[in-house]
Amino acid sequence: MISLAIMATVLLPAQTHWLTRKACAVAGFSYGPPAARAEVLFAYVWLAASMAVAYLAKLVERDRGPGKHLSVALITWPDTDRCSAPSRWPPT
Repeated sequence: MISLAIMATVLLPAQTHWLTRKACAVAGFSYGPPAARAEVLFAYVWLAASMAVAYLAKLVERDRGPGKHLSVALITWPDTDRCSAPSRWPPT
């Protein structure tokens, strides 16, 4: 959701800026230059962290070493309701 909001801000800056101001007014927050700077800083940090996680996922996805078993953890997260369900992944 956050990445989609950042993309929307890039594509429609005036509309998302207006929406952000209105949302802050409804929530009772003031939106001024410090908040705008924090919003831009958060966007840059979020995008940089996303790239770092994608690169780490690429390293883990390698066919050799322990990464081939860890890659499944990146795709599926353990769900407590379905822990006893049979695995949908072929045995390695």
